Amino acid sequence: MVYEHIYWPAGFLITFSTYGTRLHGRSNGSVDRKHNKFGQPYLPENEFRVNTIRKNMQQRKVTLNPCQRDIALKSIVDICAEREWNLMAAHVRSEHLHIVVSGKQKPERMMTEIKSKATRLLRKSYPEMQNLKIWTRHGSTKYIWKTEHIYDAIKYVLYEQGVPMSVYHNKSLR
Repeated sequence: MVYEHIYWPAGFLITFSTYGTRLHGRSNGSVDRKHNKFGQPYLPENEFRVNTIRKNMQQRKVTLNPCQRDIALKSIVDICAEREWNLMAAHVRSEHLHIVVSGKQKPERMMTEIKSKATRLLRKSYPEMQNLKIWTRHGSTKYIWKTEHIYDAIKYVLYEQGVPMSVYHNKSLR
């Protein structure tokens, strides 16, 4: 349901990873359901936790190849156009992706729809992915309240992720 009279944030930074690639307790940091407040530090390194999670995984981890990344990116562009969301930037990497988007829908719903669309297109093109969990259970949905912070998020997504992989940038935002 859309409420025109409610103040909406400038946008959202949505991030999620592929299954089995960003395990809680890794040395480069992660968050979980109980440790996910703004400004709170990452979970401490915990090799026992990482090994336990790895042992309990139901399948192999999913790493996207260049063609699969392009398919995932196309699905993001398509769903944003279909839903009339303003896609500002997206960067699909081998093990995770970032999206800067705005729209009058909660970012959790956007993330769910993006994952669903990407999963359908990947499974259609790659039958061997038919029975795989492709994405993690949830992800990160950060509200961006100020327009000037949108540009910081876009810069982060496009230029601070390492070598560019499958990238979308809305050129009208220069």
